[in-house]
Amino acid sequence: MHRNGTDLYTIKKITGHKDFKALERYVEIEARSLPSRDRRVMKLLLFHQHLATSSNLIEGHLLLLDSELTSIANTYIATSGLPNNQRFDCLSSPGREPIPSNNVIGVDCYIVSTTPIYMPGVHGVEGNFYKINPHMVTVNGVQRGDFGIHFDSNTPGSSGSIDVRDAIADKVDESS
Repeated sequence: MHRNGTDLYTIKKITGHKDFKALERYVEIEARSLPSRDRRVMKLLLFHQHLATSSNLIEGHLLLLDSELTSIANTYIATSGLPNNQRFDCLSSPGREPIPSNNVIGVDCYIVSTTPIYMPGVHGVEGNFYKINPHMVTVNGVQRGDFGIHFDSNTPGSSGSIDVRDAIADKVDESS
């Protein structure tokens, strides 16, 4: 959002954060791979969840943003990682931890494929999976990957992907 002209004060207001340091944890996912003729309809996804020590599943938000209007189209409740493993110090452990933020892996943004991969027999996905690139990343010397976005399949959390619940969170009130 910030790279597309939205100022940090607006991002802070939209996300409900009280300080700017919290904005560093955002993972900005951009569909830049679209052909130039389709960029006029490009959408951005912004995922955020607080990382903390908790035996409960920590949920965050996945915002669907219109890149032309810099407005929020939808807000989804989403999570990444498994309970007890949604901490910053767990980012280099594959298979249980949240997707690392783009600044941790040194890229401007992740890119989401808009072509689904149908995975009906994969536990935790059991449906469409939207691949996130880069496919493989290195965190603290450990290689991680196979990130994607998929809807919740009644398994709490994910193995590093962004797991979207069916329920849409209340739309953020941009007027307040």
